[in-house]
Amino acid sequence: MADNCSSSAFLVGSKWVAPDEYDLALAGVVMSKNGVIQTTGSGAAVLGSPAAAMAWAVNKLGERGLGLKKGQIVLSGAITEAIPFEPGDVITVTVDGLGSVSFGCQA
Repeated sequence: MADNCSSSAFLVGSKWVAPDEYDLALAGVVMSKNGVIQTTGSGAAVLGSPAAAMAWAVNKLGERGLGLKKGQIVLSGAITEAIPFEPGDVITVTVDGLGSVSFGCQA
């Protein structure tokens, strides 16, 4: 389980794909700040694949008689390192084959 230190907020894109249509382990990610690349990563950084991380979590919940509910959003783990940002910065994350999400920071 993560320490939740870098996931106090998250963005969800509008493109949804079926799990069997996209290899999460091969997902290439580029994070930019103000148009300058800050960090990159791949899905393999998350226990070999975000799908493997989710399977582990679901199995652990199942051992306790618990599970996930339909529509619930679960973060599988960080593909890139966290980066600092300040008011005025614009952060963009691009995931190969899925698209991009961006946000601007205000004071």
